[in-house]
Amino acid sequence: MAMIFVFEILYFGTFCATGFALFSLLKYEARNPFLSFFMGVFVFGLLGEIISLFIPLDERVLLICFAPALYGVIPMLRVLRRAAISNKLCLIYSLVFLCVWAALFAFTSSWKTWPAISYDTDLYHVQVVRWLNTYGTVPGIGNLHNRLANGSMWLVISAMLNHWPVQGRVAWCMNPMWMTALTAYFMYEIWSSECLMARIYALCSVFASVYANIIWGFPNLYHDFPSLSMLLITGNEMIYFLYRARNNDVKDGLILCTCVSLSFLIKSLSVVSVIIIPSLVVCSFFDRGKMSWSRLVLILSLPITAACILCVRNVIMSGYPLFPVSKFLVAVDWAMSSQSLLRYVIDVRAWARMPSSDYLEAFSKGIYFWFLPWMKHTLSGSFSILMLGPLCLGGVAWAFIWRRLSGFKDWGMFAWPVASIAYWFWFAPDPRFGLEFFWIFFALGMAFFARSYQDVVQQTIAKLSSMKMLVGLTFEITFCLLIFLGGSVLHHRKQSSFHMEWISTGVISPRQVKKATITRTGSMPFTIYTPENGDQCGDANLPCTPEVDEHLVMRKKGDLGAGFRLEE
Repeated sequence: MAMIFVFEILYFGTFCATGFALFSLLKYEARNPFLSFFMGVFVFGLLGEIISLFIPLDERVLLICFAPALYGVIPMLRVLRRAAISNKLCLIYSLVFLCVWAALFAFTSSWKTWPAISYDTDLYHVQVVRWLNTYGTVPGIGNLHNRLANGSMWLVISAMLNHWPVQGRVAWCMNPMWMTALTAYFMYEIWSSECLMARIYALCSVFASVYANIIWGFPNLYHDFPSLSMLLITGNEMIYFLYRARNNDVKDGLILCTCVSLSFLIKSLSVVSVIIIPSLVVCSFFDRGKMSWSRLVLILSLPITAACILCVRNVIMSGYPLFPVSKFLVAVDWAMSSQSLLRYVIDVRAWARMPSSDYLEAFSKGIYFWFLPWMKHTLSGSFSILMLGPLCLGGVAWAFIWRRLSGFKDWGMFAWPVASIAYWFWFAPDPRFGLEFFWIFFALGMAFFARSYQDVVQQTIAKLSSMKMLVGLTFEITFCLLIFLGGSVLHHRKQSSFHMEWISTGVISPRQVKKATITRTGSMPFTIYTPENGDQCGDANLPCTPEVDEHLVMRKKGDLGAGFRLEE
């Protein structure tokens, strides 16, 4: 636990400083200082993706990527100094609770042994990290195992941090660090924001950290929650942009589009958001009479840069710039087969619809076959409350203010979560792929309700303002207790034999594997590892795959870093 806590705080500060470096370069003043953490993650991940095209993500790369953080230390200290001058007590109180949240999230994740429930992490997450640490971005890696072509920025960052004492333990640190930052961001909004809509939205959204701790509070490299929770933050920034615009709002638009692009770069679950949010930003500038080509280029500069780098990496790993979409195949010798790509998509979509042994039938037989089993499975677990609760409460809130919606801003904000939920249900309705869409629907509904009935809401807030610190402390303590209880529930539910490690942690263990020799006429034989049981390699030696394509060959004799191709 102690190691997780130390590195959680260390890397939290590093990402915040990196974000402040970006703000300093843009001459941008964020309303919420904790937004710097998420922008720091964007910069850090973008640098890692670029560097991985040329060299492995080893210790040298981590040191190189600390440079932006060093540049951002002084701007970060200036912000802290201003906060200390304006409200010293509030700053101390915030920093103390920041450490408390970090400690509680570290406690939840402090498993002594590697949990067997981290299925996808053992299936391919850890292998992706190991390939990045050893060889960087490898051409045709998807031919070895189609899941290895996953270009998630989350796994790139995990590989960058997977060094020194954290090596083999990065899965213990990533989610606690993210949940701490998410909590800090929304708590700051609750007690410091002057925008009623943003404050109510944050109050509804902050509990995402509680349920995330219950669902994801174990060592893993799953990146569904980081991707989707980034959209929760995007929703809050959208409220400011559309309803509390500043004079220099071009940079607000840039940061907003960068937020939604970060969500997509971590995991491509936010397809609808990538379309709707930039569209609302552009329409807003047209509405204010401020749109120009130069503004449009500036607003989309960082997202387009990141998208281009992602496409380049996708081409190198699979041959498809929009992987796993089987369009625009680039004519390279290491391109994956269309059958392998199709199997990747079918596995994801079919399993999301009907997670059972006959899941493949869900893809071919249509909604009448899989809907009832899906409903039964979804409503039988904790997801039922976490989905239906915000859906019902949000529906009631929207119903009350339905006739008060006017203009493209209001209708755009309503359409965003609704369209996201509809797309999620059509594409891959696994609750973990879309849970936060329901909470965005709920939080936005409550924010608009507060705007419509602001007199009543503001009177209630005014009554509490005289006891603000007492109410704040009570809320914070209650929130911390919920995190603690959520972690305890998780430990009891997931693994009755859970043992806590107070100082260090366990490490990700390799699965038992066996050697196989791939021999092709005219090609050099090479050794490959396959799991003895099941389809998970864990942290096994490279190259490891659960299934060997009989056409697989190395592109260059004795050099795994040169990648793989399929030979007829």
